Amino acid sequence: MNEIDEVWQEFWIDYVFEGKEPTLDQIKAELFDYHNFMSEAAKVYDAVTHGRISKPNTKAEAVIGVYEDCLNESIRDAVDDMVESYFGETGL
Repeated sequence: MNEIDEVWQEFWIDYVFEGKEPTLDQIKAELFDYHNFMSEAAKVYDAVTHGRISKPNTKAEAVIGVYEDCLNESIRDAVDDMVESYFGETGL
């Protein structure tokens, strides 16, 4: 069984549709929910990566890596601002 068939059987049929073949209306409802989820995920990715990632199919580790980079940049900027406000533009 290939990966697509495994996911179809183990997640969609067994879990979502409780072991029964879905109707077209049930499939449409799940695709609608999936569409909404992906649209909202894209907004979150865009926000936490400061606009660097917005594709909802981006792997989690890539989004987390960019988020951590953005966080580190924000911390460095905040520290630089504090040093500048305390010591002036010349720093220490």
